[in-house]
Formats: sequence, structure tokens, C-alpha cells
Amino acid sequence: TEMHTSAEQLESWLVNHGYRQNFFVRYGQWLGVVPKQPVTDPATGKPAQRFSFCNDPLVPTFAGVFQG
Repeated sequence: TEMHTSAEQLESWLVNHGYRQNFFVRYGQWLGVVPKQPVTDPATGKPAQRFSFCNDPLVPTFAGVFQG
């Protein structure tokens, strides 16, 4: 089957998961010197788990290369 997402859905996913943030912010988060923001639920605006099987923190946390 051919399953494609619309450009609007793709852009929404990229924004909601932080891929449209500034490069230096994302790099700082990867290093662990800038706190990573949790994913927010667009319907409620509250932090939400990225996947049902993940245990992501619901508060901004420092988690990167420097933290191990």
C-alpha cells in the first residue's frame, strides 16, 4: 500500500518533536548543556510521552553526551 502523509502533518510532527528548533539549541541539547524540552500534546498543550512504551521525562531535563 502507498501511505503518504500530507505536508501539513509532516510539518506538524517536525515542529512538535523539536526538529524545527534552531540548530544550536538542538546541538546544545545533544551535548547536554541546554535542557531538552518534553514533547507537548497539541490538543491540550501539556507535556506528553513521545511513545506509549517510553518513559520520557515530562519536565525539561539535561540529558546529553556530557551526562553519559
